[in-house]
Amino acid sequence: MNRARTGGVPNGPRVRGRSARRWSRRWSRRCDGERSGGRVRYRGGHVRRGTVAVMAGGLLLAGCTSGGGDGSDGAEERRETGTPPREATMTWLWETEIGDGGPEPTWAWSVDDGPVVFVTEERVVGLDPETGTELWSLEPPPGAESFCQHSAEVNDDGIAAVMYRRGGECRMLAALDARAGEILWEDDFADAHPADDVNPDSRQSPVVVAGDVVSVALYAGIVRFDAGSGALLPALEAPGNPGHVGETSWRHANTYTVAFTGGGEGTMEAAAFDTESGDRLWAGESTILSDPYDTWEVLPGAELALSVGGTVRLLDDAGEERGASPLPNRVFGGVISGSTLVVENVDASTVEAYDLGSGAELWSESMADDGLGWLRSSTGGGPTESGFHEGDPIWDALQRQGAGWARLRVWWDPRTGEALREEIEPGDASRWNGVTLVRDGVLYQVSEDDEWVTALQLSE
Repeated sequence: MNRARTGGVPNGPRVRGRSARRWSRRWSRRCDGERSGGRVRYRGGHVRRGTVAVMAGGLLLAGCTSGGGDGSDGAEERRETGTPPREATMTWLWETEIGDGGPEPTWAWSVDDGPVVFVTEERVVGLDPETGTELWSLEPPPGAESFCQHSAEVNDDGIAAVMYRRGGECRMLAALDARAGEILWEDDFADAHPADDVNPDSRQSPVVVAGDVVSVALYAGIVRFDAGSGALLPALEAPGNPGHVGETSWRHANTYTVAFTGGGEGTMEAAAFDTESGDRLWAGESTILSDPYDTWEVLPGAELALSVGGTVRLLDDAGEERGASPLPNRVFGGVISGSTLVVENVDASTVEAYDLGSGAELWSESMADDGLGWLRSSTGGGPTESGFHEGDPIWDALQRQGAGWARLRVWWDPRTGEALREEIEPGDASRWNGVTLVRDGVLYQVSEDDEWVTALQLSE
């Protein structure tokens, strides 16, 4: 399966012209390298060790010259002077195969000081981030059919979680060492929880990695495991009084787990927990939901926020509502960057940002005149991944260039909406399916057919 494209690849066109924003100044720069063939096709050699990624207001800045700086001084100067960001063409580095694709979502993880990892329906594969060389590959174990779910997170020890299908159902859980490519332990919910099933009644993933804990949402509740050993951890106690009659629904994310129980007299009891420790943070009556079967989600990140219908509800340490913000109709899930939520409003053709501390709108940008565009995250899945993502907001635009199209990526400051960086995809890159991972000045993306990973060096 480790087929790789070899031989020389013609240079793609240097595309210039109108960007996703209406700025008066335009210029382009490209970092050129030499071609090299082999099992993995690449141009420009290895990823440059001199490239440094710096977070500045949510922007990933990177230099692509061996002796250059990290670009942070230039970003600060642009903010002070109002100078528009550079529009530059990324450099194609390498491309390698990861699978034959499939209908299930593809995902990407970045392991600290380790590989970049991609999850497809048929296998999980770890690649050397500098060369694209396959370091390891895992396929579903005997008796399993295909991968069907995954955690959005990989913890500090390089542990992530996947689920795979057996008998047509997404029932088997495995924790894997994403650095070494080894399965640490497995749990078959058909055996351990025969009367239950993985909870599909949410847009967020049923499996979460929170520090040293793997959490799985079932219909009957949350099942928690030690991430390293697979030992079953104590169950979380549903809200309500002992003997309370009612239905309870659970949701979880990487920081908080929340449960709502419907009472016999129309009352609702709610409780919030720390997902990793399992400690109960608060409990009490709540009016946020009218029915435990309402559609709702817990947002990932440091702020406790719930997506309920068309609203994001913000809760304080006692469970009291401290603010709310609208949640517009969207295709891709919202991007959470620190205490900021950035969402694409499909109906209004705008991108909007809200403060997760107060619910206040921070900025709104009309994209109606900017060609075809989609909000993406610097980490996470493609268009089918509709849950919320932690990362940096990236605008992915298709722009008419003469008789063809150019693909432009714009990095935004999530707090101000300022576009601090533009990057044009080289013409020889594979068509993209939306799966993005940005690490150390390199953008990794999965092809439209989920078959190839391409590495693109960001410009200065």
